[in-house]
Amino acid sequence: MSSNKKEMTAEECMIYVNKMKEQNRLRQQRFIDKKKANGEYEAYNEARTEYKREYRSKIKDDNDDNEKLKQEYNIKTLKELKDIAKSKKLKNISKTNKADLIEMLIKL
Repeated sequence: MSSNKKEMTAEECMIYVNKMKEQNRLRQQRFIDKKKANGEYEAYNEARTEYKREYRSKIKDDNDDNEKLKQEYNIKTLKELKDIAKSKKLKNISKTNKADLIEMLIKL
C-alpha cells in the first residue's frame, strides 16, 4: 500500500509555517477580542502576567540549582561521580568523560 504524499520543498515548508503562524495569531486575537467584549480581559491579563512571572522565576531557580550542582560536581573526582551515577542507576558510564557525566547527572 503506497502513499501518494510528496515531500515539501524548503520554500513550501516556510509558506506552510508562516500560514500556521498567521492562523494562530488570528485565533489568539479572536480570543482576546472575546475576552474584551465580555469584560473579562483585565482579569485574564492579570492572571496571565502572574503565571508568566511565576514561570520565569521557576526557570531562574532551576538554573540556579543546576549551577550549584555543577559547581559541586566539578569538585568531585571522576570516580566519585561514577559512584553517584551508579547509585542513580545510570547505565553506560564507564567511558564517559567528567564533563558529560556532570551534564547527565544534572539532567536527572
